[in-house]
Amino acid sequence: MPVVELPLDLGSDGGHHEVADDQVLVEVLATPIDPMDLLLIRGLYPLRPDLPAWAGAEGCGRVVAVGATADGISVGQLVLLPIRYGAWRSRLVVPATQVCPLPRSIDPVQACMLRVNPLSAAVMLEAFVPLRPGDWVIQSPGAGSVGQFVVQLARKRGVRTISVVRRSERAALIRSLGGDLVFEDGAALAKQVRAEIGRDRVALALDGTGGATAGRLAACLSRGATLVSYGAMSRRPTELGVDALVFRDIRHRGFWLRNWTASSSLELMHTKLADLADQHLRGEVAAEYGLSDWRDAVEHAQHPDRCGRVILRPS
Repeated sequence: MPVVELPLDLGSDGGHHEVADDQVLVEVLATPIDPMDLLLIRGLYPLRPDLPAWAGAEGCGRVVAVGATADGISVGQLVLLPIRYGAWRSRLVVPATQVCPLPRSIDPVQACMLRVNPLSAAVMLEAFVPLRPGDWVIQSPGAGSVGQFVVQLARKRGVRTISVVRRSERAALIRSLGGDLVFEDGAALAKQVRAEIGRDRVALALDGTGGATAGRLAACLSRGATLVSYGAMSRRPTELGVDALVFRDIRHRGFWLRNWTASSSLELMHTKLADLADQHLRGEVAAEYGLSDWRDAVEHAQHPDRCGRVILRPS
């Protein structure tokens, strides 16, 4: 297949912006480089936008112009951008109903990450199992972006967490966020977990790793508990044995934020995002780059030893 490379100035805002009555013009302050962005660019993401298209699944910005009939939004207000709206640019026009107002005091870098991973963590903790204070949730990758938000949100609900990591040096970060137990992934995981918690109820497993890790998480669950798969960082098929699915009645569910978003009202989504914005959550940041340095930023975001999100600062 022939490939044609066209010049693209990611530092440009595209020139003059016409703002219709029901729209707002937003100056983008911060936008993360998410895994879905990189998959989309490679053509590996399940959704394919019409071309030409802008990358940038999520972002935070300041309103700089408001259409005549756009109610509830004012110039100078901080807002979350709609998901998959192409946030890797300096300015963009958005329907006023699609942006979510933010507190003026919030850090734009932290705010720009709210729409995907914190929202995913919050929904998964609520949608599959009625968790009670004192219950345990086990998760992998425990030090990943979703995992860090799971720990913080679970702590606020009185739910205890078991975080499974690839590298033991990540344990300190997880504990600083409120994590309870941290284990390095391996064949002895279930024995190590039960040695610490005894017969306590492990009601939910959240798996973003896949492969053999999924089976090891399932082995830690109580009978009749639920394993939710939301990713496969190992790039291996999920491995679940008959013992888990048949003899121990472990339920296996999948989660994709897009499906939840499609079945939820805009009001519900904005309510949840506003609640997350008020909870002072902290996401790990690897580095910040100006939009003109997007090549270096994308290269950094793909580094295997990167810890935290790489953030673009267009404005």
